[in-house]
Amino acid sequence: MIAKDESILLRDGREAVLATPKRADAAELLALMKQTAGETEYLSFYPEEWTGAVCDEEEWIDGMRQSERDLVLICRVGDEIAGICNLAAGKTEKTRHYGTVGISILQKYWGLGIGGELLTRQERAGRALGLDYLELDYLE
Repeated sequence: MIAKDESILLRDGREAVLATPKRADAAELLALMKQTAGETEYLSFYPEEWTGAVCDEEEWIDGMRQSERDLVLICRVGDEIAGICNLAAGKTEKTRHYGTVGISILQKYWGLGIGGELLTRQERAGRALGLDYLELDYLE
């Protein structure tokens, strides 16, 4: 699913853009995921476990863009991707009413409101898809 680009104002006064990633973002997204995994213990993988290839990430981005029930949003601050949030809606009849959400934000952008903005957009998308609830897993 492709969302319309949307500008937001961060808590520090900078402007950021929420958008659906493009193939050209694949390498930067791989680096972001590896870096964020090293900046927090709450993700379900370690940095060295994030070993995808750029071509695989490009295919994943293409699949998400073509999906009618999945949405990936990135937050771009200037020329840098600061974070990513994805919504994967259930695909079977039994699971069509719920979705799972994943979110990763670079540590230097924590506390600026990016996570809340991304999750709000995903909640809106979930409601539009008719989802009853969203599930966010994290490790503690």
